[in-house]
This record gives sequence, structure tokens and C-alpha cells, in this order.
Amino acid sequence: MPQFWEYRSLSDHPDLLAVAKSRYRAVDGFAGLRAFETTKMVFGVKRRIVVTHSQNLHDKQSQGFDQTLAKAQRQAAELGARLARGKTRKPRDGVEAEIAAILKARWLSRVITTTLIGESPAELRLSSATDGAARAALEAELFGKRILFTGNPFTTLPRSA
Repeated sequence: MPQFWEYRSLSDHPDLLAVAKSRYRAVDGFAGLRAFETTKMVFGVKRRIVVTHSQNLHDKQSQGFDQTLAKAQRQAAELGARLARGKTRKPRDGVEAEIAAILKARWLSRVITTTLIGESPAELRLSSATDGAARAALEAELFGKRILFTGNPFTTLPRSA
């Protein structure tokens, strides 16, 4: 019988992301890959689900996020410095839109907090901070994971002892 797997968005299944690491098991023949299996109703159909975690993928996602985070931190600092000099003509809503653009990249708004004070352009001041605990939670929740679905109950994962 053919094996049909499809990948689904992680954010659509927070219950699967919250599963404890202790439920994951090593997968034979795939160094660094761990997985757990379950079933779930998806679009009205009971599906077999395998959630995988690859340390290699985790590390690469973390490295990519480091770059995205550094860029956003730099942009927020530059905007904060410009506002502190009183060198903006943008009204508050324009500065808020600029902040939203800085934080638009995936997951940044979960890790960077910003506070904008003042009303007129000359009064506007921005502070920002990166929350290390939020970063760690994000990595534990999402990085390195994939969710695979199949309607085929006969496909099995290779398991290590």
C-alpha cells in the first residue's frame, strides 16, 4: 500500500507542539531525528500524525532567527536613536507602522517588546527589549519540528530500541 504523507503548519496544531520531549523517540536510520506518533481528527477525518524533531533543522532555524533578530534589534535601536534626537517628522501612527514593519518577520513580535511614548513627532521615544525566556520558549515550541499527516494506518516509523 503506498505511503501518503502531507506536511501541515505547526501553528495550526498547538496541542501537538506542546507534547513533552519525553514522548519523542529516536528514529532508526535517521541520525538526530526524534518523533512521536498519535492520531487526531483533521478536517473531519481521523489521521495518523507523526511529529518529528530534527536537531539539525533546529540549529539551522535558530541560526536563521539569530540573523533576523539581530537585524530587527539594529533597526529598532536606529529608530529609537533617531526619535531621541527629535529628528522625525512622522506622526505617531507613522512610527507605529515603522515598528510594525520591523517586527513583521516571523516570530519577532513574540521575542521583542517595544514601548513608544509621546504624541507629537518631537516627543516620541522608543524603547525595545529582547526577552530571552520568550526566545527559549519559542525554540522549544517550534524549532526543528515538522508535523506529518497520513490517512494510511499501515505506514510505520522505523524505531530504535
